Parts: sequence; structure tokens; C-alpha cells
Amino acid sequence: MTRLDNPLIYMQIQMLDQLGDEWIQPAVEQMLNTARRTEGGVGAFVDLFMAMTQVQRYRYFTPIAQYLTFQEKVNILSNLDNIISKIDFFDLSFYAPGTKIFLFDVDKSKFDNSFSNVNYDGFQIYGLSDYTKTWILDSTISNVKDRTLAIHKVVNLDLNILQFFNKFSQGKLNKEKQVFERFLSHFKENGFEYNMSTAMLERSKKPFEIKDKAIWDEIVNNYLKFIRADSNIENYTDTTLSAEEKNRALEMINGIGEFSNENLKQYDAIACLVCKAFLIKMDKTIQHKLDALLQYSLDILNVYLENEMVLLHAYFNQDESVSKTFKKIEGISKDTQNKILNTIWDIFHVRLVEWQMYSDNKQSEEIFLHYFSSHDKAFRELLLYNPLKMFIIHDDRQYAIRKKGIAEICKNSVLLGKINSEAKKRFQEVAFIDYNKELMNLLSEIKNLQDKQFKK
Repeated sequence: MTRLDNPLIYMQIQMLDQLGDEWIQPAVEQMLNTARRTEGGVGAFVDLFMAMTQVQRYRYFTPIAQYLTFQEKVNILSNLDNIISKIDFFDLSFYAPGTKIFLFDVDKSKFDNSFSNVNYDGFQIYGLSDYTKTWILDSTISNVKDRTLAIHKVVNLDLNILQFFNKFSQGKLNKEKQVFERFLSHFKENGFEYNMSTAMLERSKKPFEIKDKAIWDEIVNNYLKFIRADSNIENYTDTTLSAEEKNRALEMINGIGEFSNENLKQYDAIACLVCKAFLIKMDKTIQHKLDALLQYSLDILNVYLENEMVLLHAYFNQDESVSKTFKKIEGISKDTQNKILNTIWDIFHVRLVEWQMYSDNKQSEEIFLHYFSSHDKAFRELLLYNPLKMFIIHDDRQYAIRKKGIAEICKNSVLLGKINSEAKKRFQEVAFIDYNKELMNLLSEIKNLQDKQFKK
């Protein structure tokens, strides 16, 4: 919350008001440099901005903005109290072309209940946050005037949903048939678009045998029939695919297993992090488990994955909020490796949906909100435990700002300092890390623990 009762704020504004235009820029630069030397000092600019009139904001924050780092701008925007102030600050500060910021905590949003998360007896459709509280800021347009947004709701279908879909298409669903029909009707009634690339990516990590081709031939053909605009729940199985659609189906099936290692590198990095977390949790001699995992991530993997660190901190603490996500890997079992790999895919799906949001929105004037649909109870936990506050597209990169950050759970100032101070070094060195080799080593350690436990 801002502290507008602080007389120093108004003294600063009065001082600036007395300066001639030629002195504004050096004055605000000096103010910012002083704030940076004071712990939490940059946060004072939130109070300063809130206390100013619009005329004062334009006069003083336009020059201030050119000295603020991107992270400082994000911190200020995040802490402003209301949407009008956020819009003003964005328009004065985020003028780089192509910058889009999705805010997910705005009470005055005009996004209706058709954008809500839903759960039909375990058949779930969840966004990365509560999309009914969405406001979108865009550097290429006026954010003050009312405008009509072309919005796409895109649902990414989990592999288990596609498997249910196939059974439904073949008339093999019994007790779930009625609820699954309601679930599919929700897509049609609310104008969803569809994506199954995340499921295909997951499938590509396993050997693709001849028998799988027949199953996937049915899955893809049923999927293409259902997503046609002229189909409905009752008649889509009778639809005949056009020659063009049949070619598309063949291309999709042939594409399974052909994803490049580069596309899966992020998966391998997350897999290494989760496997290391498991080994750290099993090691009773390690007292500060989060510190050990963060140091491993920064120094060995050369990546910083904040949301995964927050989730794994909850795993170390056996937090009930993520109990379904991690219940299979709370200890060593006879099938530890596969259980860990399944857990990794649950976590990685969140990253994939974020990537889809970035990919679709980065060069489009239209807006794409991505959802994930799954029958896995863990996925609801993964999204609700630490939902997005902001999703940012800037300078050909994506940034996911969530409600919980590393500073709230880690008290090691040395490690926290390394996150920012060594970011450039990690960026340069990460290309030389063989994540697959590291993962194989970690899985070997896990197998040794398992063999020891069961005396093989």
C-alpha cells in the first residue's frame, strides 16, 4: 500500500515544481541514484507517483522512466494501487514497441464469466490465473480509451483428455459419459479454440511404436472432426474429413517424436531441478534444503526457475496445498523414476502454456488467453498455488510475475544476490550445459537409492 500521508513526498514534489525544465532531468536522476543506495528506496517512487497529478506525472516520470531498469518498472507497476494509476505509469514508462502486460488482479475488468476456470467433476479447464480479473496494457495503442479487443480463448488439451475424448468418440465411456458431454459442450458454447501440441510434445518423450500410430490416428482424426466450426457434440463423429484435413492429420501424426532437443531443453532443466530436489529431500543431513537446491540451480544448471523453486520449497515442507502434485515422490518406491518423470511433466505443462501465451501474443494485435484442460487433480494445485499476477511480453522475451516470489521464502542474502548479479554470466554459459547428461546422472543416483532401499 502507498503511504500518501508522508510529508516528504509532497516536499519532493514541491522541490521539483520549483525547478526549471532544464534541471528536471538531472534532479530525477539524482533522486533515483539515491533511492537505489537505500534498501527499498525505489519503492518510494510508488508513493511519489500516486501523490502526483497527471500533469506532474507527465513532467517528472517521463524523464525518470528512461533511467529505470525494466525490473524497477515492473516492481513499481506491480505495487500501484489502482488500474488508472497502472495505466498512467505504463503509458509513461513502457514505451518500447511490442510490450504487452497482462494484469490478472483487476477488479474492474470487463472479462465476463465465460473466461472463468471450470471443473466438471474432475474434467478441468484452468487458465494461468483468474482471467475474469484481466486487464491488458499494450505499448502500441491507447490504454485509456475504450477499445474492442479481439480475444481468443485457446485450450491446450492434456494427453489424458485426448484419451477420454477417443473413448467418448468410440462410445466406450460409461459413468463419465454424461459429465464429459457437459465438459465438451462448455468448449463449444464459450467459443474456445483448440491446441493439442502440448500433448504431442509429452508423447514425443517416449518411444513411438507401431501400435501407437493406430491409436494416435484415431485421436487426431476425432480431434479434427470435433474442432470444426460446423460440428457439435451429437454429430461430429459422423463428419467426413476433407482431403486437406486428412493431410493435416497425417502431418500431425508423423510429427510425433520429431521435436528437436532444443525444444525440450527447458524440460530437461526442470527435470534436473525436480530430481535434485528429490535427492535433497531424501538426504537427512541437508538442513537448508531450499538453499541447496537454489545453489545447484544457479551454479550447476545455470538457470533460475522461480516458480519451480517456489513449488519445490512447498514440496520440502510437505505443504498440503500441493500434496496431490508431489504425493507419489514423498519417498522411495519400486517405481521412483517413472513417478518423478510424471511429476515433472505436470510441472512442465505450466511452462508450456506460458510459452503458448507468449508465442501467440508477441506479434499479434489480437489477444490470446491460454488454458490447460486436464483430468489430473494435481494440475489444479499447480495453477492455484502460485497464480500469475502479471504476464509480460517485452523485448522478445516473456516474464511471469507470480504472487509468491523467491524473496518471500529464501533468507540467504548471498544466494538472492546471485540471482541478479550473475544473470548475464548464466545466460552466456547455459548454452554449454548438457542437461540430458546431468539428468541421466541424477536418475542413476535415484536408482541407486531405490536399489539400496529394496536391497537389489
